Amino acid sequence: MKRIIKPEMVCLLVIAIFIPNLFGEILAQGNRWRRQNDRGNRYEGRIEIPVGRPDLELLSFVGFSEPFKQDVTLKVRFFLPGHSGDIFVQGRELREQKQYWMESKPARWETGAWNEFGPWPTRDVLSREGVCSWNLGVVIRPRKQILNGGEIVPAFVYHSTLPQSVRKYTIYLRPNATLKKVTCSLSRIVNNQSVELKTWPVVGEKVAGEPFPVEFEVRGIPEGPMWLHIEGTFKNRTGGPIREYRFYHKPEIHKP
Repeated sequence: MKRIIKPEMVCLLVIAIFIPNLFGEILAQGNRWRRQNDRGNRYEGRIEIPVGRPDLELLSFVGFSEPFKQDVTLKVRFFLPGHSGDIFVQGRELREQKQYWMESKPARWETGAWNEFGPWPTRDVLSREGVCSWNLGVVIRPRKQILNGGEIVPAFVYHSTLPQSVRKYTIYLRPNATLKKVTCSLSRIVNNQSVELKTWPVVGEKVAGEPFPVEFEVRGIPEGPMWLHIEGTFKNRTGGPIREYRFYHKPEIHKP
């Protein structure tokens, strides 16, 4: 007697075979890329690993970024509040031109203190590939990434000078579909309660695949945890992406 296999069972069988193989291939590519682009304290080079396109992708979050034109040695200063130090520093292009990627290796970061990632010489990859400072994004976040928001750490990228205090933060995002409207709100966290400081619109449509900045002044805001809420509305369909980021605001920058 012949046994008929239902179509849905065939689909499940194909998925069971194909998906683990796909993940295994991506993992192998990632390991191979790291071996080929090992630069001591970081992995850095042009990346060929398939990358997903979330509806609103975080590309950069900085409190300061010093421009550069020639070969310099970059350093990334950041303050870690009193939680897990299992974070990594990520560098990438805002507009993808060279498929550039940098990620720091696991390190022992000190919580409740200022830390610094470096050296990050531009001559190794950035200068060679022609990645300009205006197109370089930096993100610091936990290794267990959350696509829809979560904890991020402000980065202060420099090679020569650092400001004494933070004037503003800049976050770069990229939508996978055009947004007709983006609204932001900034709040302080006081005694586990959210206290809204301001709400503002980001002017203009945000075109699919194009990065856009959100800047907000923080002068006069006292030290402490903060919450940034970003909400977009799709142009050609209902709904839109929502992101909620938590970060710790340290007004004074302690230099090394």
